[in-house]
Amino acid sequence: MKEVETAENLDEVRENIDRIDRQIVQLIAERGAFVRQASNFRRKAVAKCAEP
Repeated sequence: MKEVETAENLDEVRENIDRIDRQIVQLIAERGAFVRQASNFRRKAVAKCAEP
């Protein structure tokens, strides 16, 4: 785990929290894109198994 830098004041703390929040949102969006891809693969696999 990355060592946390020491903030000099409350504004720096807030800036770091905001930066981390933006990263979290971006990572969740990226994860969602992969979940959609997985769903598409599963749907195709199920449809292929259902073919006569």
